Amino acid sequence: MQRTSRLKRELQMLSMEPSPGITCWQTEGKMDELRAQIVGGAETPFEGGVFLLEIIVPDRYPFEPPKMRFLTPIYHPNIDNNGRICHDALKLPPRGAWKPSLNISTVLTSIQLLMAEPNLDDPLMADISSELKYSKQVYLEKAKRWTEQHAVQSNKTVDSVEAQLQPSTLKREAQDKTEDQPKRTCL
Repeated sequence: MQRTSRLKRELQMLSMEPSPGITCWQTEGKMDELRAQIVGGAETPFEGGVFLLEIIVPDRYPFEPPKMRFLTPIYHPNIDNNGRICHDALKLPPRGAWKPSLNISTVLTSIQLLMAEPNLDDPLMADISSELKYSKQVYLEKAKRWTEQHAVQSNKTVDSVEAQLQPSTLKREAQDKTEDQPKRTCL
């Protein structure tokens, strides 16, 4: 009962006062399964990408943290190939920093910050962490390439659809200007 009322309040808060670049919603009416989108931050290798996350809310929420994972592939030292996230806010003490006073919005915001500033002291992907430490430019190029391949696809679709529509719209406008027939209206 506490989980349900808390989640309703949190989802309402997320829809009324969303954090910049973050959206969150229920999946198919299931209160314990949520989806979220995080927009990659400006001046990061994730810029222009939209990353989908899965959120599973446990029965003991808010006394246990939600389980979150990326559904969109991302090249990051704190996120593995299965989308699991290594972040203190997603773990119970003593190893983690989860508190019942935290909420889904604050955790999503902290994940967005983690994307921009990886935690190299607690990596989940040691090889990517080493690459970022010792060969930052290679890391940035790979992360940007992954973002373009996996997180920017919908934007490319929108651009190509708009490009296809423009010539027909211009053609229609030219026909409207040259037609001398009176316009007909439907009754």
